[in-house]
Amino acid sequence: MASIFLSYARSDDEVFARRLHADLTRAGFDVWFDRASMPGRQLPFPQEIRDAIAACDRVLLVVGPGVLAEGWAAKEWRFAHFELGKCVNPIVRLNGCRADSGIIDGYELIPEDLKLLHAEDFRDDAQYDKHLANLIRQISEPVPPVGKLVAVPELPACFLAQPDRIKALRDLLLIDLQ
Repeated sequence: MASIFLSYARSDDEVFARRLHADLTRAGFDVWFDRASMPGRQLPFPQEIRDAIAACDRVLLVVGPGVLAEGWAAKEWRFAHFELGKCVNPIVRLNGCRADSGIIDGYELIPEDLKLLHAEDFRDDAQYDKHLANLIRQISEPVPPVGKLVAVPELPACFLAQPDRIKALRDLLLIDLQ
């Protein structure tokens, strides 16, 4: 079975993350969950996280409003996806709230670079078992190999990703299609 790094925001729903960890472990997966797996090897926290991600086959990103606000989850999935070429599976757990008290659909909270991936919807606790079975089926499949880039230069060391600016530019360019 695949080894999974469970990435989530503690402020979103730690109880859900514990339940998911327990259920995936019972299903035979080796799941790294900070509350149960942090070895405390006297390494700095970021190094322990990087080592754990590098040792896992996949990152399971539990999406809610805290994922955007807290930053650790973003660092985890970005490191896994962009630096290690790991498979990142987003799942939607919570909706967000706008400043005007409106609802932000949980799928809108998925990071821009992961929006085209399938994300299982765990927002309805009554449907948990159905979605868990589907998630287990998905993450049980082998991770396809990443294609090799040919004649594509590396990003410069000073490169700083600016997803908000890219999204704003994309929205301007595609405004007539919406």
